[in-house]
Amino acid sequence: MFLQSGCEKVTAFFTELAIPLSMIQAYLVSAVELVGRALLILGLLTRLTVIPLIVIIVVVSGYYNCRQPINAYPDVLGLS
Repeated sequence: MFLQSGCEKVTAFFTELAIPLSMIQAYLVSAVELVGRALLILGLLTRLTVIPLIVIIVVVSGYYNCRQPINAYPDVLGLS
């Protein structure tokens, strides 16, 4: 039940970001994070487990940040 509720929230978030195939992506990300966290807690295959988790973090954060308008960061660009 918790997994279903969590996937629905992730699906809604991915839909808000306009990520293609948001439902499939949400279930894939949720499964990777659930299994990956369990393996990390148990200390099994830690080096291999971290790779898909890093990929998920980099892709989602990159996708989210690339969708921001260029004028959303005036201080960073020195435009203020």
